[in-house]
Parts: sequence; C-alpha cells; structure tokens
Amino acid sequence: MTSLRFLNDPTMTKSVFSTFSSAFFKLDSFVTLTLTLLGIFLVPRECMKLLSSLVIATPIFSLKCFCISLFNILTALSAFFVQGRREHILLRFTVISTVWFSSILDHIRVNFLSGNISLFKKCCEGQHRPYVMGLWYIHWIRTYFCLHSKMYNFMKNLPYMNKEISTADILSGGESYSGISAVEKNAKAMMKVYNSIKTSFGPLGLDKMCVDSAGEVSITNDGATILQNMVVDDPAAKILVDLATQQDHEVGDGTTSVVLIAASLIEKGARLIASGVHPSVVVSGYKMAFNECVQFIKKSMSKNALNLGPKALKNVVKTSISSKVINSENEPFCGIVIDALKCIESIRENKKNVYPIEDINILKHPGGSIKESFLYQGYALNCSLASSFMKKQIKKPKILCIDFGLQKYKNPLTVNIVVDDPNKLEDIRKKELEITKKQVKAIIDSGADVVLTTRGIDDMCTKILAEAGIAGIRRCKKEDLVVIAKATGTSLINSISDLNGGDSITTLGSADKFEVVLIGEEECIFINGLKRKMASIILRGANSQLLDEMQRSVHDAICVLKRTLESNHVVPGGGSVECALSLMLEKFAFTVNSKEHVAIHRYAESLLSIPKILATNAGLDSNEIVASLMSSQSKEASSSSSQRFLGIDVMTGKIQDNFEFGIIEPSMNKMKSLKAATEAAISILRINEVIILPPDQSKN
Repeated sequence: MTSLRFLNDPTMTKSVFSTFSSAFFKLDSFVTLTLTLLGIFLVPRECMKLLSSLVIATPIFSLKCFCISLFNILTALSAFFVQGRREHILLRFTVISTVWFSSILDHIRVNFLSGNISLFKKCCEGQHRPYVMGLWYIHWIRTYFCLHSKMYNFMKNLPYMNKEISTADILSGGESYSGISAVEKNAKAMMKVYNSIKTSFGPLGLDKMCVDSAGEVSITNDGATILQNMVVDDPAAKILVDLATQQDHEVGDGTTSVVLIAASLIEKGARLIASGVHPSVVVSGYKMAFNECVQFIKKSMSKNALNLGPKALKNVVKTSISSKVINSENEPFCGIVIDALKCIESIRENKKNVYPIEDINILKHPGGSIKESFLYQGYALNCSLASSFMKKQIKKPKILCIDFGLQKYKNPLTVNIVVDDPNKLEDIRKKELEITKKQVKAIIDSGADVVLTTRGIDDMCTKILAEAGIAGIRRCKKEDLVVIAKATGTSLINSISDLNGGDSITTLGSADKFEVVLIGEEECIFINGLKRKMASIILRGANSQLLDEMQRSVHDAICVLKRTLESNHVVPGGGSVECALSLMLEKFAFTVNSKEHVAIHRYAESLLSIPKILATNAGLDSNEIVASLMSSQSKEASSSSSQRFLGIDVMTGKIQDNFEFGIIEPSMNKMKSLKAATEAAISILRINEVIILPPDQSKN
C-alpha cells in the first residue's frame, strides 16, 4: 500500500507515469529500429519500404498508444526468438507493426493506413497470404477489444488521473458552474422569467399587479414595465430585463415578444449543448437562421403600407393597442395617435419625413372617462394660475421661463447677522423685500406677459404681477419648462442678474396664444402657435394606475406608427410571420450540410412559441391552432402564390389573411425584435462558466 501512495497525489501520479512512459517509449523505438535493421538482411527488398516506414511511427501520442505498443513489442520479441523460419518472422512482425501503425494513425487522424495495407499486401503475395490475413484480423481484435477495453480504461480510471482543478477549488466559499451545468443554470433562470411574462402576451393576455418597496401599485401587461418591477437576482435573467428595456427605448413595442423568443432560443440551445452539440455550432446555426429570416421578411412577407389603402395606418395602431387598456376606445385613440404624428411631421434636407416623437407631450389629467381623452396642437401643462385675478387668455404672449422662485428673499441659514439696535432688524426685512421687488420689476420691465417658474410665487409678487397684467404659473416641472423654452425660442433662466450686477432680462419666448382651460374641476394651461411643432395628448381616467397604463399604451402606439411611417413596410400579425419563418427554416435546414442544421431546426421551433402563446392566452388549443396554421401556410406556399399572410384571429379562433383583415405590424419592429432576441440568446449560450464570488471576495 505504501508503494501506491503516490496515486493519491495527482501531480506525482502524472510525473511517475510520464517517467514510466518515457522509458518504454525509448525502449520501443530502440526495438523497432533494431528489428528494422535486422529486416534489411533477413527480408526481401520488397519489404524494405514498409519496414523503413515503421521508424516514422515511433512517437507515441497517448497512453493508449503506449499500452498497444508495449503489447506489440512483447509479441514481436516472442515471435523473433521462438519462431524459426525467417518468412514467418517477417510476416508476424509486419502484421503486428501494421496494427500498431493503425492505432497511431487513429490519433493523428491521417489516412496513411490504406497505403500501408497496400504495401502489406504487396509483400504477402503467394502462399502465406491466407495465414497473414488471418493474423491481421486476430491481432486487430486482440488489440482493440482486449487491450483497449481493459488496460487503457484501467489506467484512465486511476485516482486523479484525469481530474482537473476547477475554479471552485480555488475560491474559498464561492460557487462555480462550468460547462453544461452553467448553461442549464442560465436556461433555468430564463425560463422563470419566460413563464412569468408569457401570460401577459397578446390581445387577450392578462395583467400583472406590481407593488414596489414603497407600496406603489402599478397594473400593467407591458413587458418592459413588468420586468423593471421584478426583483431579479440572477445575472442571466437580468440580461432579459435589460433586453426588454432596450427594446422599449429603441422600438417602443414588442418588449414581451422579444423576451419570449430570446428565452425560447436559450432553452432550445441549452438542450442541444446538453446533448453534446458544441456551443459554437449552436451560435453559428442561430446566426445563419437569423440572416435567412431577415431576407425572407424583406422579400416575401412585407408590403408597402401606402399600397394597402388609407386604413393601413389606422390598422397598424389598432393592432398595437389591441392588447392595451385603451382597446375599448380604439377608434378615437387611433385618430388621436395619427393626428399627433401629423402635427410633429417635418421634412429634412434630404426630403425625408421625420417624426420626432419627443415633441409629443402625454399629459395625465385625473378624472373623467377614457373616451374624454383628446389631442391639443400645442403644449399643455397640468398647472394653474397663481391667482384667479390673473388673465386667463393672452394672444401673442411674451413668455418667460425661470428656474427660481418669486418669493420674499431670505438669507441662507448659514448666514449670521449680529445687530446691536433692534431697529436695524426692520431695515434688514425691508432690504429683503426690495430685493424681491427688484426681481419682479425686472420681469415687468422685460415686457413678459406670461411667467412660468419651477418654484413658488408668494402673495406679494402675485399681487404685483396681477396688477401689471402678467399671468404667473408656479410649480411647473423643470422638464416641461425646458421643452417650452426651446419651443418658444428662449431658454430657462436661472438668475436675472447680469454680468454688471444689475437685474435685467433680455430673452423672451413667443407664441400665438396662451389660455387657461378648466378640465373637470382643475385648470390646465395651453400654449399653441409655437416656433416648434408640438402636440399634447390629454388622457382622462379614473385613477393614477389607469392613467399610467394608458400613457404606456399610447407611447407604444406612437412608436409603432412612427416606425411604419418611416419605413413604409408592414407585415401581417397574429403569428403569421413566425409560422412562415419556421416553415422556411425547416426547409433551409435540409439544405445545410454542416452541423448547424440542428441549431436551425431549434431556431424554427423557438419561433413557434409566439403563435402558441397567442392561442393559449386566448383560451384556444394551441397545438390544434398552430398545426392548422402551419398546414394552411404550407398549402398556400405550394400554390402559385409564394407569399404567406395567413395568421390567427384570437377573437374568433380562425385562420385568416391578416393583411386583408387589417392585423398588421411594422416590418422594422419584427426584424429588430428577432435581432435583439438572437443576440441575447447567443450571448447567454456562449457562457461556459459562472463564477459567484462570496461577499468578502467580491470587493477584491
């Protein structure tokens, strides 16, 4: 037992076996060379070429070759000393060497064996041929079934022989997941997000109630909002949250679908990797599938929106808001969204229409019903006048935007004033009033008709402004004033003091009309005729949660319509694109001769998750609906028309031409969603190891 103690030490074990193998390698080379030299004098010239070639095969490349070569050496030596006939010795040695040669060639993967066999047959013409061929197969079986299965596996399974040091062994208290376990861990985290969000997808998807740490409640079915309110600890799952957020910022819609496709791609890819497919093959297959999808959408699935008639834009908005809370009033909201985009439309120098949606102000005004929402061509503020005696309507007003308050000046708390005479305190108060009055006087002298401030306006300043015929609006949001200042041609002023120490105002904005409108029981400020095209959508609703969801819905519809107007290309909705792409990829996979065809098949299966979830959330049999849709699209593809526009109508459960029934989406949104989902899936599947540091090591 003492002599085998080195087996418990992996370093010493490898060192001993390395020394042991090196000695036998040298012996093996020496014996082979000796037998070759003897063969020069003992064998005919026909075998010289074969025997000299054996010298090339002396390097041993693995433990397997070492065991095989050891067996062959012993057999060759016994044949050399026991057998008497030199022809027998030659043939015996030739057969054994050829078997040894084949084992070496198996490792270096060079097809040299066939050439060796031809030489072997050339040397063995005549009466010894049957005997030599018999020995060939006998030694082949003995070598590969006895030696390979016993000696090699025995040494392979020795303690610590093949054990590698993992990252978890280096970390004290940390966790490490490598290989398939890392991929499966990430896939499980993705599927948790997938299962949580899939029920809110589609026109008949359900809502989620999200309560944050402060107790704020939000009810929504918007994918980005749901994920942002989730407390996600897993780093892989956070990638999906970032994916949805980025999709919301760049595209505005399709946040749920992009997460569902990405999670499905990751889950399918993880299964492939677990079955033995290399991650690089999966990644390459996904890239090939995505490129084919983009080309197919451009060539076969998209149509020009202008060719679909005047209702095309309206149908795009209807499709977008079909899953939103404002779907009950889709007709008025379609008009509001379309008119809002037309209000801000501008033409660049290259004669291309642009739609800066940041110039659309969505104002939430509590009270009333959803159908009371309306569009205003201008800018609207949820603020009120500082006094009811101020003007409520001014034409051609001069507008001043300030970022300070019109209140009685007070020294900061850090300023200490020491006085000996109590009468001087009154002088200090008077001086503070004079400072405030100077500010108000500078505003009056500037010729401003409307003053908007982010701070307050006290009673004294309110009285002075009202007497001067100036409308004062207080407590405005700074973001609103920045927009109004740019739209009116001025800037937000932080101070009225000039470089010389005096109080003066030189920049004022202008507009066509300023008015105060009573909406419900609260006032609202409206400014129109701005130098910059602006539009405001005033939303009415029963409570703040409803208004928040309405705002998200209108924002998504605006983004979708913008993409449609800029690209002028739309695709059918209702799972039509995904089913068509799946059918196309299945056919394309059969034309791929490399291993990537397996990943392309899985990509096609992942796309079918969209129509399946649509049908499931509508209370339909997803398998039956998707099978019927795939069958219908296959029949149409086989006909004269190569375009596949059949999709699901979740309201009726029928298969129909969604272009004809007005269920359409921007093609740009669909391609961007596929791109984002594919890139996210690839980034996750390429992760080979997950290292989680303990808290005390994370800082270092």
